[in-house]
Amino acid sequence: MDTLLRGGATRVYWIGLPIMGTKPFSRTVRVLNAIFRRQAATRPGVVYVDIWPMFATPGGAYSAYLRDAHGDLQLMRQSDGIHMTLAGASRLGVAIVARIERDYHVGGQAPAS
Repeated sequence: MDTLLRGGATRVYWIGLPIMGTKPFSRTVRVLNAIFRRQAATRPGVVYVDIWPMFATPGGAYSAYLRDAHGDLQLMRQSDGIHMTLAGASRLGVAIVARIERDYHVGGQAPAS
């Protein structure tokens, strides 16, 4: 975060890690995400983006298959339970672009001052 800010970035989107395919690894990732979130909160211009819910079932569990925007089950994660498939990467990319568009008021009216 500091390296990016020192390099001239005025806004940094720090993407958290998703739920993982094994419970022990997911516990480790939760700890890392908590650290990332805390550190982002101390740095002006850094936005922490929590993607955990985006890759968990509605009940909060891991599943390699999740429903897409049309309600169809899609394979989102590779067989290792860590890496994303093309569908998973697309889900993430669309969400991040939407967040940036919302933050910068792209495609809509800027809020009244």
